[in-house]
Amino acid sequence: MKRIAVSTIDDLGRLSFPSEIRSMLGWPIESKVDVYYADGNTAILQLSKEVAINTCDICEKAEKQIVIKGVNICKECAVIIDKLSSPKLVQ
Repeated sequence: MKRIAVSTIDDLGRLSFPSEIRSMLGWPIESKVDVYYADGNTAILQLSKEVAINTCDICEKAEKQIVIKGVNICKECAVIIDKLSSPKLVQ
């Protein structure tokens, strides 16, 4: 087992993971994490397989999204939609 980061538990009991670590582990924002007690001072965290992760309804990427009329859309797809809906000049 390799230590990859040190995080602090805040006064509300929350533990924050830096975005670099979440990215390295492939854990999208708002992921559910299972916590297992190993022994002594050891806990093991694992991405939960029981809870569905919100994905973009267009490209199915699991990343931070906006919701428009009940449709989950990632930033990349929102930019494409914006470009497609912008008025075009006739040349």
